[in-house]
Amino acid sequence: MEKNELASILEYHKRWLNNADGGICAHLTGAYLTGADLRGADLTGADLTGANLTGADLRGAIYKNIKIKHMRVFSGLYKYHVIAIIAEDDVHHIALGCKFQSRDNWTLNFWNNTDEFPDDSSEGTELRKFALREACMWLDMKIERER
Repeated sequence: MEKNELASILEYHKRWLNNADGGICAHLTGAYLTGADLRGADLTGADLTGANLTGADLRGAIYKNIKIKHMRVFSGLYKYHVIAIIAEDDVHHIALGCKFQSRDNWTLNFWNNTDEFPDDSSEGTELRKFALREACMWLDMKIERER
């Protein structure tokens, strides 16, 4: 994605977040954002499904009121997108679809959507478990690489 195009999308998204005239939610589905400068951008509510953020500068960027240190968006692991975040305070956060919480809370509260993902061995539930494991593995890998 061109630098000017991304800047424009982020400006419209900022307006959308502030309920200002002309605001549009950022739809960055499948966007190639490798190496993009996203410093300080508020990505709350942005559709990042399938976005490639490899090497993107996310310092000071925000997602759901969390300042991002590292972030990875996964798609294709299960029915919904998966986002793994290491916050600037080193707390780990994971989004599985619309459910977003700290890694520790996922451990305590995985069964937060039993209507769609019942506590059984159905394929959908097993894929959701797989998606959580993959996000946790990425978080662990990032921490290990920083040591």
